[in-house]
Amino acid sequence: MIAFRTLLATALLAGSGELLAQDCGVSLSRDEIDYGQLNRTTLKARAGQVQLAPRTLHLTVQCAQPQALQLAYRALADGSSGFRFAEQGHYQLWLSDAQLDGIAVELGRVQGGGLGVKADGLEVALLPDQALVPLIARQPAQGQRLTARVEVRSRGPEAALQSPRASEWLAQGSFVSGGGERSLSLRAGFNPASCTPRLGQGGTVDLGRISARQLNDERATLLQRSLALTVQCDGPTRFALVAQDNRAGSARAIEGQASATLFGIGTTRSGAGAGAYRLRVGSPMADGPLLALYGTVSGQQWTRVTQDDAAVHHDGRLLGFVRETEGGGGPSALTDFSAQLQVDVYLAPLRALQLDQELPIQGSATLEIIYL
Repeated sequence: MIAFRTLLATALLAGSGELLAQDCGVSLSRDEIDYGQLNRTTLKARAGQVQLAPRTLHLTVQCAQPQALQLAYRALADGSSGFRFAEQGHYQLWLSDAQLDGIAVELGRVQGGGLGVKADGLEVALLPDQALVPLIARQPAQGQRLTARVEVRSRGPEAALQSPRASEWLAQGSFVSGGGERSLSLRAGFNPASCTPRLGQGGTVDLGRISARQLNDERATLLQRSLALTVQCDGPTRFALVAQDNRAGSARAIEGQASATLFGIGTTRSGAGAGAYRLRVGSPMADGPLLALYGTVSGQQWTRVTQDDAAVHHDGRLLGFVRETEGGGGPSALTDFSAQLQVDVYLAPLRALQLDQELPIQGSATLEIIYL
């Protein structure tokens, strides 16, 4: 069984604001912000909002002669605090590290109704229907070249993550100053998280015919097999593994093994468990070696596991994987995952099996992908 969930939605912009034409040009270090393809596992909601990673660019206003510079941004406003990013999203433009003709300056906000300029400081948001001006000694300054760092901060509602359809957010606006204008576009694609697990040999482990002479009379006999395990995702996705025991209730207790890692293989004629098996994930890889993590059912707490004990559980405990360079705070977002699924079969002691006739050994489990 594999559960699929996921994602977000769409986008757009347009403009307002007038500036005096003063023969200036506006340039940007890049005129497109592309957040790439995202899914619900690469975004985390806080306080009902999903924050996209900030992006930065550098802006330059170059004029033919010294003058009182003003800078505004024309786009579809989303209230007074920022601009519309598609139908549901919102973004802001924060300017910092401003320099006028190579001299560090503060930025002030032009007040409406003839109220002059309000000094705001070294980091200022460029808001709808307002213009910013460079300040020296808290007074508007004239110059030919204004440069600044622009940080784009975008967000959307948590509800947008629940959309089962792929979608795209688009937005466009323009920086304007002294008659010059330069467009900026934003894009983010959202896909439902989708990962497909596959097992070698069709997911079947064949132990063949086992003779009574191969079994230990007093303790469990261990037989080991392995299958290739791969998980392929549409994009970088945080996931974990959990399992369901389709022979629940038939697993025999095995000394030294946790009951939540033991899966049933059927019962003897008297109704006793014929044994049990464990599923361990060994040699996990995804662009390099991975470390195994155990997670609580909620996926909020994670602890590292030794590779030889990375067992799949059927009680809801999660088994995730993290790159060695990323620590143990939780599973990494992976696209192509591969490992060996080690199958440890424990057959009950011969004296407990009552082998006066053939005893079928039949286990069945379902691996599930849990999106985080």
